Formats: sequence, C-alpha cells, structure tokens
Amino acid sequence: MIAVDKLDESALRHWQYYLGKLAGSSHFADWSKPAYSDWLLVARHCLNPASPGAPAYHLQLKPAVQSVESQTWQAGDIVEVGPCNSMNRIDVFLQQLNRHLPRESLSEKDLDVNEAQIAHLRQLPDDALLAALADLGHREYSIASAPQEGTLDLVVRQVQLANNELGIGSGWLTAHAPLQSLIRLRVRSNPHFHSPAAQHPLILIGNGTGIAGLRSHLANPARATGKHWLFFGERHYLADNFFNADIQHWQETGLLTQVNKIFSRDAGDGQRGYVQDLLMPNADDIRAWVAAGAAIFVCGSLQGMAQAVDEALVAILGAEQLELLADQQRYCRDVY
Repeated sequence: MIAVDKLDESALRHWQYYLGKLAGSSHFADWSKPAYSDWLLVARHCLNPASPGAPAYHLQLKPAVQSVESQTWQAGDIVEVGPCNSMNRIDVFLQQLNRHLPRESLSEKDLDVNEAQIAHLRQLPDDALLAALADLGHREYSIASAPQEGTLDLVVRQVQLANNELGIGSGWLTAHAPLQSLIRLRVRSNPHFHSPAAQHPLILIGNGTGIAGLRSHLANPARATGKHWLFFGERHYLADNFFNADIQHWQETGLLTQVNKIFSRDAGDGQRGYVQDLLMPNADDIRAWVAAGAAIFVCGSLQGMAQAVDEALVAILGAEQLELLADQQRYCRDVY
C-alpha cells in the first residue's frame, strides 16, 4: 500500500511506478514531473566486472549547488532520477523521422514511438512535434549512503533490452552520462523504510542491488552503537560480493555481529541458493532477536525474493506477529 496524504504528488508517482511494475509494463510517463535539482556524477565504478551477469554500478553524486535537500535525506530514502536519451537513441529517432532537430531538444523526450506515430509526427512543425512527445518518466533508486558520508550513492544494474540497447534509466546512469555531468534527481522521503527511532537491532535481508537500501542503514551514524545482522544473496561468490570491504569493516567494529551470505551460481566454499534459503536454518536465532526488539528490513527484488522472504518469516514468526511488527514499523520493505 502506498499512503497518500492530500494528493501528494510524489506519493502518486510512487504508486504509478509500482502499478507499472505489477502490470509488467514499461515506465509510464509522469503525470506530474518531479521538481528535480541538479547533482554532479562524481564517481562511477562497476561492482562486478568479472560477473557473467549484468553489470552493477556504484555511483556517487554531489549536489551542484548546496541546498537543504542535499543534506536532509535519511537512511531508507529514495531518489527519483530524470534520465536522458543516449545520443545513439536520438540519432535513430531522427533517422526514423527523416528530419533535422536539435539533439538537445530530444534528450528528455520519450522516443518510443511506432510507425503510425512517426508518420503523424512528420506532418507537424517542429514546436508541435516536440510538444506531442511525452517527457521521459522518472526512475526510482534506493539511496545507498548516509548524508554524513559526503555523497549520495546509488547501486544501479544495467538493463539490456531486446534490441541490445541499454534501458533508458540504467543506460543513462551507468554508461551514457559522462563523469562530472549533471544528473537531475529529487530525493523523496520513504518513511516506511526509515530506521526505528529507538536503538533496535536490525535484521537486514536483501539480494542484488537491494544491498543499497540496507547499506544506508549500516552507514547511518544513528545505528553506530547497535549490533545488527545481515543476510545477503547474489549470484557469484567472487564476482558479486557487493560492498564486501564495508561489510568486513562493520564486522570488525562490531556493528555487524552476524553476516550470512549465499550465492546461487558459484558459492565458493559455502551453500548455494537464495537469500530466503538462509532464514529457516536460523529460525531460532531470528525469533530470539525479534523477541529482544529487533526490526526486520527487506530490500531488493519484488518478484521472487520479497515474497519468498515474507513466506519464510511467516513460517518462523507467524502471520499475526509479522503483521504486528509491520504495524510497529519493525517489519519494513523497500522492494522493486
């Protein structure tokens, strides 16, 4: 459920985003455009260069102009990113149109049009043609850092489309946008994934790029005195062990008292499987942690992982207790 207060536009956009996910559709054009601010892309590197799976990138951004927004996000918050088309995508569209237009006028336009639409657009003057094209919808990403670290960090996996092009959002952020270029984004509060106010221990469960939303809680200075437990799943032990140096550091400092990882394709010396497979073998300890006040945070894939984790937690804790934890904001999910 997405709670909407007084027709808040950001909540409505978030609902629209999830509607597209559940419908198996592509991103809808935003009916209300986020009030973006400009951020600089200051660093980008691939987290899994040796992986046979899709590349995942760690991005770091800083505000182009310091503002209140640039300092006030919390662990668990989300960014709405306004992507741009690649130059290649614009050139292909102009070839289809058989017309010359300034490339920059098309950078933020949705160019996914069929032949009938192309035929109609050819008949329009330039201004009317540009007005007839919808703006690209925003893309949402979990923030992977705390403001005190000095950068707003994201983890973005490249999406490969059927035509061998990269997805609009992931392609723009991971490949097409040059370093030091401006990225349009809006920080959106996500209170249902904020850390509890009290010093509850956290049980953090996630897979793949869901490590982003979990990492933000571990980097949050408000949790620095806690003792937390991380469950993480990915594909390959050697290639996809995201943020392993950070995790080892947090283990050494005692921030993470337990870490359980699992890999589905190449497990090294460990168990092969998915993150949900780690829960039942640790059922007694999970019940003990929850009885001691722990909160459970889940971040990652909506399809597959989130449902399987929920089913495992119901088996361990019972549906009634899990619902009570959700009411107390001790069972929180950021899934996509």
